[in-house]
Amino acid sequence: MRWGVPIMSDASFLSPGLFKSSLRRFWPLWLAGFVVLFLMIDLPVYAVASQACQLAGSPAAQASMMDELWAVMGLLGWLYAFVGAIVVAIVLNDHLFDACSATFIGSLPVRRGTVFGSVLAAGTVVLVGLPAAAALLMLPLGAIPGSALGFAAVARWLAVMAAVACVLYAFALLACHLSGSRAVALLLYGVMNLLAVCLEWAMRMLVSALMYGIDAEGMVFDCLSPAVWLVQAATGWIGHPGLSSPMMLAPYLLVALAVVAGSYVLYGRRNLETAGDSVAFEQIRPVLKYLAGISMSLLFGSLYRLISHIDMLDSLPMQRGEVAVLAIMMVVGAFLGTLFAEMIMSRSTHVLGKAWRSGLVLGCAAVALVATCHFDALGIARHVPQASEVASVQLDCDYRCRDLVVSSPEGVAAACQLHSDLVAYGAAGNRNLPNYEIRLTYQLKNGRTLVRSYPVLSDYYAYRAGERPADEGAWLIDALAVIANSQEGRASRFDAVFGADYTSWKLQVEYALGDGSYASIELPLAERDDFVQHALRPDLMDEPAGDVFDGDMGMSTEDYDVSVYVLEPVHLNTNPDDYTVVLSLWLSDERTPNMVAWMREHHPEIELHPSSGWRQ
Repeated sequence: MRWGVPIMSDASFLSPGLFKSSLRRFWPLWLAGFVVLFLMIDLPVYAVASQACQLAGSPAAQASMMDELWAVMGLLGWLYAFVGAIVVAIVLNDHLFDACSATFIGSLPVRRGTVFGSVLAAGTVVLVGLPAAAALLMLPLGAIPGSALGFAAVARWLAVMAAVACVLYAFALLACHLSGSRAVALLLYGVMNLLAVCLEWAMRMLVSALMYGIDAEGMVFDCLSPAVWLVQAATGWIGHPGLSSPMMLAPYLLVALAVVAGSYVLYGRRNLETAGDSVAFEQIRPVLKYLAGISMSLLFGSLYRLISHIDMLDSLPMQRGEVAVLAIMMVVGAFLGTLFAEMIMSRSTHVLGKAWRSGLVLGCAAVALVATCHFDALGIARHVPQASEVASVQLDCDYRCRDLVVSSPEGVAAACQLHSDLVAYGAAGNRNLPNYEIRLTYQLKNGRTLVRSYPVLSDYYAYRAGERPADEGAWLIDALAVIANSQEGRASRFDAVFGADYTSWKLQVEYALGDGSYASIELPLAERDDFVQHALRPDLMDEPAGDVFDGDMGMSTEDYDVSVYVLEPVHLNTNPDDYTVVLSLWLSDERTPNMVAWMREHHPEIELHPSSGWRQ
């Protein structure tokens, strides 16, 4: 589009003519952005909010639906900010990528700083103005009777979205000023926002594949990826859904100001003749080349890890043959990454002479990394904390044992011994056996947290049923079961299940009828606390009640045809009727005398028939 700018000599930071021209030149694009923002985001927000008001019967249900709505809207708002920031930066800074526009800008009687300030102001006005206009148009919609949508909430959400857009716009400007082409600017923008998280994910996956016990889950360096951290804030993953605290955005707003200042300095030193080149500064070429080689090496390694374990994503460490192939894949990735980066920056395919040395250096580094992790040269995987250093240990084993915490000297010592046995075991069992993951989370006395996660191979249930002898993995799981069935373990198990607010949980009783069929009832909330405190807890804390390791109290010929199930709602499922079994208890005079007495007193209609084996 033509500039058509009535510009006079101007020494200020903002040129009114250049500012107005930047806004006018791309008005069709701004109009399209407003239509997308209003019709595809704002109206659905209002429609869903109105539907929530009509369908939800109670204020709590309405609030729950609105929380889910705000989480979705936060994600959509972040998507607008993420895409809009780079689009606005590229179209307003076309003089950085086009030689004709660069010549025109260079001939204007204005300072570089004035051009930068005018473009910066124009982009900020667009990114803030579109959400503001959409918010004003939502004002009458929120005032319609029966709407569950408050204008204040919408305005706050749009303000957060505008702030996120301004932060991302700062990084988009930096990407534009470092590059000489739109494609490279787009690539650099993605690298600035996503590379830290992607590299951390790939590194965690590779280390967990090479070192037994090192967990691949959890991200530490989210804050180094602006878009990833900001989407967490905008969607309410941190804080309240869709209505993030301004304090969460404050650090990145300060970072954005620093990035804008850096872009201003770069633009003042940039040669306008680099418009159309891949990069604008020769000094960043080796940085980008090595970064591309490292990224491609880790990408190839993580892809091989996924492909080689596509049927068993179980955190099992790689075997030596797989490790050798992994090292080769990472070396190939390092060479290809540096080669492709050099080709893009040089705009030529004849770059092998420039790229092979960098590829060789990164290939050797990849082999050294694989060897260091596989042979645990630093002793990280073999490290077991001393019991005297540990304040508490949380142990988990899939769904069979969750949130088991021990803090007594005996319990901590048993957990550390189990950890030592797991390190010595090294997942050396038959890989065709089922996989049980034992996870240990240490809270050390110095305030640090140490997490280890060990897959154990064992046909444990066949061993428990007497169908096969115990393998080494079964002995390890048995050691965990001993900790779970101790008095401290039982108390921790009870607190994990009933220590929090469990009013949304179900306590269901199933019992046999005289005709061979069975029925079930759900204990009402008025009876639940009494049953839990005076019947379930005393029996659960009593060792004759049975094994609490996997939440099943077992069954014998002395049982009654009555069982009690503790059901937890599945929070990740949208179906409110989905529950998962946390505990299942078979009533027996020997193992559960308190529950038997409670049932006879409070529900005499449930006849305690001796077990007929109908559930076996």
